Amino acid sequence: MHAVEPKRNGGALPHLARADAAHDWIAEQIMSGTLEPGAHLRITQLASAARVSHTPVREALARLEGTGLVIRLPLRGYVVAPPLSRDDLRNLTAVRELLEPEVAALACENN
Repeated sequence: MHAVEPKRNGGALPHLARADAAHDWIAEQIMSGTLEPGAHLRITQLASAARVSHTPVREALARLEGTGLVIRLPLRGYVVAPPLSRDDLRNLTAVRELLEPEVAALACENN
């Protein structure tokens, strides 16, 4: 794993910046295939590689669970989620085709 090198302005990054940096770095590792589907995500290893403490990594993994990139397994931690199937992609596209025109119309009305 490659370590994240966030920009530092004369000292430690604020906590939220560390959590954001950890989130972005872990997401990039997943999207690039460095962390493969099904891979166990060990907080200690990720924190060491990202050069942050455990807390920002925990927060990043919780956020990534919300995006569907990782799955939390009770009492076992997190794993990288499998890629979407063709049926999942079709369903996602169908829902977006229904929602996006309505959302765009509402946005235009509120401007």
